[in-house]
Amino acid sequence: LTPSVNNSIVLGVVGCELFTDGVNAVFIDASQNVGIGTSTPDSRLHVKAPGPDKGPVLTLENSNTSVQQGESIGEIDFVSNDGSTSGSGIKANIKAVTTNTSGSLVGLSFGTSNATAGQTTATERMRINSNGDVGIGTSIPSAPLHVDGDTLISNGNAGYSYLYFNSTGTTARGAYIAKNYDSPYNWVFNASTGGSTRAAIVFNSRSGVETMRITEDGEVGIGKEN
Repeated sequence: LTPSVNNSIVLGVVGCELFTDGVNAVFIDASQNVGIGTSTPDSRLHVKAPGPDKGPVLTLENSNTSVQQGESIGEIDFVSNDGSTSGSGIKANIKAVTTNTSGSLVGLSFGTSNATAGQTTATERMRINSNGDVGIGTSIPSAPLHVDGDTLISNGNAGYSYLYFNSTGTTARGAYIAKNYDSPYNWVFNASTGGSTRAAIVFNSRSGVETMRITEDGEVGIGKEN
């Protein structure tokens, strides 16, 4: 296809092109793939933009000037037309949701659906709030990672799986809990005050009172701190 004028729509056997200022702006090929900024779209919608500052941007804008809490600013839905039971409908989605009454705080909601549980539309499973906190199983995370439900840490049933607790700074301090999936299938609790220096492991009651301590030398104290 060849443009005849700077601003034109050109129809041809292999597709349709829209030109602005003599430059290909939109191209629709014979397979109905749409290219924006490209005449060789690889998918149903292919957007291409020149660098080097940034690539293509997709903008979803809500024109409502009085957004309320819980409203969607924009949403991407993944819709299925499967004919099986509970197989059709919005099966997954990503949407920006306001989290305060004035609409100034916005988080991201991620939803999926479970047809075996009779769900016909996507239900929220994960939320990233306006502070960047991630909630799995909860829409109101109160920590950088907040999980409401069971959590599985696995290493393919071989070797150790670790849960680390670390601080940053000149001298890093941390601890870890590890589960060995090989013989002797033991648990490991380790704490340090930095480098190779070991630290005590302390067990507190619900009220915060220390009930047991394992010192860095391996001595166990119950009902006393040292």
